[in-house]
Amino acid sequence: MNLRRMLFAVVSLSVAGLGALPPAIGAPLAPEARPGGPTAIPGSLRFEHVSTWGEHGSGTGRFMMPMGLESVGGIVYVADVDAHSIEVHGPGVAYTLNPTEMPSSSLTGLSSPMDVAVGDDGVLYVADSGNHRIVRMAPGSTTAWGSFGGWPGQLDFPDAIDVGPSGHVYVLELNNARVQEFSGTGEFLRSWGGYGDGAGQFRGPMGLAVGPDGAVYVADRSLSRVTKFAADGAYVRHWAVATGSEPAFTGGIDVGPDGSVYVVDASAGVVRVYSPDGASLGVLASDHLDAPFGVTVASDGAVLVSNRDGSDVVTFRPVLAATEAPRVSGSARLDGTLTATGARWAVPGVSTSYQWLRDSVAITGATSATYRVVAADAGRALSVRVTASRADYPAPVSIGSASVKVDRLAAKVSAKLAKKKKVAAGARAKLTVKVTVAGLARPTGTLVVRDKGRKVTKVALRAAQRGKVTVRLPRLASGRHRLTVTLKASAQVTKARSKVVAVRVRR
Repeated sequence: MNLRRMLFAVVSLSVAGLGALPPAIGAPLAPEARPGGPTAIPGSLRFEHVSTWGEHGSGTGRFMMPMGLESVGGIVYVADVDAHSIEVHGPGVAYTLNPTEMPSSSLTGLSSPMDVAVGDDGVLYVADSGNHRIVRMAPGSTTAWGSFGGWPGQLDFPDAIDVGPSGHVYVLELNNARVQEFSGTGEFLRSWGGYGDGAGQFRGPMGLAVGPDGAVYVADRSLSRVTKFAADGAYVRHWAVATGSEPAFTGGIDVGPDGSVYVVDASAGVVRVYSPDGASLGVLASDHLDAPFGVTVASDGAVLVSNRDGSDVVTFRPVLAATEAPRVSGSARLDGTLTATGARWAVPGVSTSYQWLRDSVAITGATSATYRVVAADAGRALSVRVTASRADYPAPVSIGSASVKVDRLAAKVSAKLAKKKKVAAGARAKLTVKVTVAGLARPTGTLVVRDKGRKVTKVALRAAQRGKVTVRLPRLASGRHRLTVTLKASAQVTKARSKVVAVRVRR
């Protein structure tokens, strides 16, 4: 039995009218606060239950078989197939379109509506599946387009609908196995798909969603896969949706504000989340899911799922956590600039703050997305900690980057005899040594004096000497000597050696 016959076997037949749209449609509503569990480790998406509403039965607040749904501005629209109606719900808002819950082919009636979509202009579109048409409802105006058939502009059981960023309306047909694109008022623009298992074809298309970038995604329950198209219908790619080693019976699909793709896996009773390229990002699994079918993701990240068997709608939200750690790029040397990028969060609309760290210790005042490297950073490990918060989550969450090692400072050493190049036998010569390090007014370290490679003496360079020290040499044997002074490398400063200082000790 195909889905169309299955659905019509369980719907009751009668006649009803469709109520007028109230001005509350599209009105913004404040999100509901719920406790969250912070994490500092990037990984797959996790979700928490927020609320459940609805029960089996007739009348507002009850469902016979909720399927497709949409959430806009805090208002939720649910297509109830068996009740032949659209349930509208939100804080202070609760009413039913076609409240008598009877099928009708009149302009103001519905028959087994499978899905619903709302455009940016607040216009409501219903996939009126039993009547093989699309109903367009705007305040004060209700129109419809489509008739039964397979020609362009005709429809055979439209089971999913969405509105793209262009305002165009995309309609998925189960029995024609295709997507049709219309203008916002129903003018046919193009179609694509066709029955088959080739690239861009369908066998049991059940869900359709349009991403923020205009990409169109179709969930196929018979092929257990999601196919991605460009806004003009050009095939992009597809990926399998599987439950273990078994193919999944897919249901509804939606795209979140960050472009993540949410697909109902009815076989496993979960919602699977993918990147726009099909990489798995996580799974929404919960005891509150009972034969899920429809899914919609609100602008605040809330995920709403319709339960066919539970006759209710369940709201979840992602746990506030990092899905990607920040990255540090730029010049890791004195006066270079480092920039923090790439931190991603499971929750949209977060506020972020930054703290740079030196060897895991916070640097006072370094609280922007960029950081200029100073002398104190030389040879040290720099990293950044990004913290995200949102007012309706109880606690902020932080995630740190990998560290970058700052280049050590380059030193220069110069040396010369304090007096003449000739030294009397038995006398002790003196070397004047100067050490300069870019960025350090008071360099420190160990200076080693060598004569043709043999160590003669060593001294400590102290900060109080400001890079200049006089070294008194031990008595040298008569003859010619070639002296060099080396500054030993440290954690912050590179090794450096002076030029040769020629010394002659008279007999």
